[in-house]
Amino acid sequence: MRPMWYVHPSDEAGFALDDQFYIGDTGLLVKPVLKEGVTSVDIYLHPTTNAPYYNYFNFETYTGNGKTVKLDAPLHGHTPVLMEGGHILSRKERPRKSSALMKFDPYTLVIALDNTGRAEGELYIDDGESFEYRKGAYIHLRFRFSSSADENKESSNASLVSEDLNSAPTKQTTAFLKTMKDVRVEKIVIVGALKEWEGQKEVVVTEDGEKERKVAFAWKGGEKGKAAWAVVRDPGVR
Repeated sequence: MRPMWYVHPSDEAGFALDDQFYIGDTGLLVKPVLKEGVTSVDIYLHPTTNAPYYNYFNFETYTGNGKTVKLDAPLHGHTPVLMEGGHILSRKERPRKSSALMKFDPYTLVIALDNTGRAEGELYIDDGESFEYRKGAYIHLRFRFSSSADENKESSNASLVSEDLNSAPTKQTTAFLKTMKDVRVEKIVIVGALKEWEGQKEVVVTEDGEKERKVAFAWKGGEKGKAAWAVVRDPGVR
């Protein structure tokens, strides 16, 4: 958990806020309900000209203007959460009885674009049980998304690349990679998708040492203040 002043130290308006917080460096901004009988909350948005905020659940879009916006918080609903544009989230979507049972489940990447068509995020994995990560038994990746929208939002060119951040792999690294060899990315969701992508049916996937292949792509238009989004299904990358 990171308070507002930690993430935005230059924004004095957020210094006294102790009832909303970011989750690590994911860009997820959480506003829990702290009073009985409340069905909505007011969440403060840091002023920014470069990154919109998206509702985590329905992609409704808000502008960070240094003011508060009201979010629904029904009793039997969910805790209000926003995604700050410019971040890439890695999540697992198959419900299990425990996190341990999710170890080999596939990942979904959620790419929340900023106003320049960019986003970045990291994924870290270890066995969650031992101290073998100290010997290099982990996976640490950085994802970067960019598009030609950086200039004029008129071209459909875009790319998502990954970078291995384990700069000194060991034999324990190799052994851990073997145990995780079947864990894949099963879906990529792009929030804030460009209108120019509408009608596109395929994207090209490349991996080191393998041939290019095409996978299915679908663009979904936003409605009534909600962002357009796109999905790449089963890119097959591991």
